[in-house]
Amino acid sequence: MVQPIDKRLDMVLTIATPVDSYVLSTIVKDNPVPINVFMNHGEIHVTFFLDNISANERTLFASFDPIIIGNVIEITERIDSAVIRSLAENSQLVPTLADAEVYVKGKNIFLSFRFHSSDLSSVGKLIRKIVSLNDQLEEIQMTKSRGIVEVLNQISRRIPLSAVSFSFSKTGTQQFIAEWKAKSKAPLEGILYSLQDANYIKRYDFSTEPTSALIESVYKDHIPLASYIELHENDRVKVIVHVPSCLLKSFLVRLYESLENQNDFRVENIENYGEDQTKLSEFHII
Repeated sequence: MVQPIDKRLDMVLTIATPVDSYVLSTIVKDNPVPINVFMNHGEIHVTFFLDNISANERTLFASFDPIIIGNVIEITERIDSAVIRSLAENSQLVPTLADAEVYVKGKNIFLSFRFHSSDLSSVGKLIRKIVSLNDQLEEIQMTKSRGIVEVLNQISRRIPLSAVSFSFSKTGTQQFIAEWKAKSKAPLEGILYSLQDANYIKRYDFSTEPTSALIESVYKDHIPLASYIELHENDRVKVIVHVPSCLLKSFLVRLYESLENQNDFRVENIENYGEDQTKLSEFHII
């Protein structure tokens, strides 16, 4: 009997906190906006990816030195949030903590993380640090996780996603699945899932992998991926990435720059994400 990878991290922690943001107070969008939250030199930044923006909005955001990528404008704003800072500084307390969702709703930023139930005690310590802050919490929940597939379904209902599948040859015989932790303080940190033992989950370092240049490029440019998963099968690596469709071109440019010279590199699929035929079904573990 096999289990899909999305059931391996069986818990989810969700925290919502209000933020004082000029961009949020200015934009008028019917649909959610892709964002990325990151720390830079000890300061918290939020990058907003806005498409179909009006000429008036372009003028309003000119002081933020926006980056224009096709129809998408990338705006980064510095914010202050004790809650987000505490999450960033203490995430290392939980070895299996992985990204689920980060999104804006109203004037609140929602941050959601998947983790394994073996780390419940460590998550309890993280929650204690957060609730002890003199900062407002709009919501805090810790529940059973529905898995990464349901996370992707939820994201795709708010923001259109594209799925990119690619593969390449690699020496060695190790077999495992690795997931990148985009919000980690360490740019190349991930989680390793054993193919032999369903309970074996540990930290993983992508620095020795051929994909490290791609991951570093995505991390450096703050492109918010919905998921990044590698399946290592003997001498071949298969990778599936879910990226906001408005940023697909930006991701593909970095993909080819980083891996097109890798041995037997192949881009196998580039398609819109669909709940009923997610490519994650190809990634099964015992």
